[in-house]
Amino acid sequence: MNISREHAKAFLALTRKKSFSAAAEFLGITQAALSIRIQRLEEELQHTLVVRNKTGATLTEAGKKFLAYCEMIEGLEVEFLDDFTENNKQIKGAIRIGTFSTIGRSVVLPVFHNFLRNNPQLHFSYMTKELSELPDLLLSSEMDFIFLDHPMNKEGIESHYLGDEEYVFITSATNQINQDIFLNHDERDMMSFRYFDFFKQPIKQLKRKYLDEIYSVIDGVAAGWGVSVLPEHLIKADPRIKIVNPKKKLPSAVYLCFRSRTYYPKVFQTALE
Repeated sequence: MNISREHAKAFLALTRKKSFSAAAEFLGITQAALSIRIQRLEEELQHTLVVRNKTGATLTEAGKKFLAYCEMIEGLEVEFLDDFTENNKQIKGAIRIGTFSTIGRSVVLPVFHNFLRNNPQLHFSYMTKELSELPDLLLSSEMDFIFLDHPMNKEGIESHYLGDEEYVFITSATNQINQDIFLNHDERDMMSFRYFDFFKQPIKQLKRKYLDEIYSVIDGVAAGWGVSVLPEHLIKADPRIKIVNPKKKLPSAVYLCFRSRTYYPKVFQTALE
């Protein structure tokens, strides 16, 4: 079986651009020509790789496996060619990271600060998503690494425990506040309930208000709009915020998840370190 390099590149473009029109424009060909390349690739592999839909194209299970193969070959090629340049100390390639709001800006990005500064040719993609959305982004190969508050029990996925966030009950240090109103991220945010259940503290039915962005919740508490339960690392240096009981901390795990590979490109190895 021979795999056409041209067809594989067309497939990679389609997975990254998310639509036939965008991928065709990127490659400088017509949509019809792109469709033919994908069709011939599927004939070469004797498997359906993509399914067209209203939003573009969705990878089949075979498509996900082939994407992992293409990315591995692409990474090897970048490293091989880099060995012949004078600037081979810099890491090249691409890395895509998905995380959730409480650790994104405060933990994940600072970890990559020096890594990105020292490797300016690296293509780095970062996004913050809801916890419920992140697993599908990894499974569809839209992300290389994701951070979760639980391990992914999926074949072909590795989950590494990194540590815990510690959630505390907070109020305003400077403004009068309504203790009956809880500020949460959205209606799916159950951390306030988990906190009081963990410490077996009976509470009345919570009156909840929603502030979509986590730092807006912090500002809302500081302004006296309500109380909240948030990770201590986000607010411990904020003079506007007071922890109600510093000894009561609810641990919440953080996991790094990624697809298992037979070979990890240098950029992945360095990121994991």
